[in-house]
Amino acid sequence: MKRFKDYIKNLFDYQIGRRVLWFEVPMNCRTREAKDEIILATIETLERTININNYE
Repeated sequence: MKRFKDYIKNLFDYQIGRRVLWFEVPMNCRTREAKDEIILATIETLERTININNYE
């Protein structure tokens, strides 16, 4: 039973560690409005992509 628990624990650690989201964003903007648009678009994308897992 201990080996099974260790296997499950390692499996979850492996799966959680692999879920990474990478963004490429410009480092220079011409205006403050362009910078704000990039920030807001990134936040909206993260809100749609990230799932909340309730363990309760």
